[in-house]
Amino acid sequence: WKGTARTGAVQVREFARDRKRTVEVLFDTRISAGQEKQFEDLVEQCAAVCRHLASINNPILFLCEETSIDASTADRIYDILILLALVDPVIQTAVPAADLHAGNESVVRIVFSTRTGQMKQEIV
Repeated sequence: WKGTARTGAVQVREFARDRKRTVEVLFDTRISAGQEKQFEDLVEQCAAVCRHLASINNPILFLCEETSIDASTADRIYDILILLALVDPVIQTAVPAADLHAGNESVVRIVFSTRTGQMKQEIV
């Protein structure tokens, strides 16, 4: 109110938390034998999260294998949903470490993977 009184015009403070941060969604297709049902559940969960983010106009960067989809606008959500509908698991007997790049402070990262215990160690 002091700024408004000084200038004679309404002053509004803009907060950084009001800006939407990009959500980076990483979908890991690698599974161990016998995890096909868990993989299908992850596909459904990932699709639901992406649909929700798009419905609130939150920017999404979707990464799956060699594919990267920048869904900064809501209409790109269909590209992500099509990819998830067509994705197949890659069955590996020895699952190598995930190749996650260093995090960006302005990005929220969500990882969908059947390798939850190993992923926690790699992300930390």
